[in-house]
Amino acid sequence: MRSFNAELTSSGELAGGEGLAGPDQATLVRAGKDDLPITDGVFPEAREFLAGFWIVDVESPERAGA
Repeated sequence: MRSFNAELTSSGELAGGEGLAGPDQATLVRAGKDDLPITDGVFPEAREFLAGFWIVDVESPERAGA
């Protein structure tokens, strides 16, 4: 991750980014009248978590996925 961050910074493509708290500090979001957790769509399952994110300003979608 550090080398990826350095590459984006040196190329001028890094617009922003942040690390996020670990799963032990997460809050469970519930929805609906039955108070069940959200488990479909873009939301992560219990075995997954998002550690952080980058916002990039690149020339093409292909470069963003590289």
